[in-house]
Amino acid sequence: MRSRDIWVLVAVLVLAGVAALWFADQQGSAPLRMLAFALLIIPTALAVNVTARRRRRTLREDSPDSVERQAAQNAAAHAFTGALIIAGLLVLALLYVPGPVPGVWAIAAWVALPLLFWVLYAVELTKLRG
Repeated sequence: MRSRDIWVLVAVLVLAGVAALWFADQQGSAPLRMLAFALLIIPTALAVNVTARRRRRTLREDSPDSVERQAAQNAAAHAFTGALIIAGLLVLALLYVPGPVPGVWAIAAWVALPLLFWVLYAVELTKLRG
């Protein structure tokens, strides 16, 4: 299965999860809410893992002396700091803002973390390649 096909399937499952989450909020169903979050998180995590593994194998990033591996390690180190900041802001939002808005912020933070890594990876790769 191609990576694009995997991501199309993930998009469909995430949309189903969002719809199930909306329906769970309307009905007040905790089991449906858990299923909705599972539909949001599990397929995305698996697709990210498969896509990253395929990408590393294609670009030969797995070799210990490759520039790509060094860029990935540097980006991961910098992204960890960003992840701590994003998580801290999210906790503050969840504590002090009432209503459904913090849930949207949580989803935005969940999307922002991989984006942060990939932006930092691109910057590190550019720096290392000169």
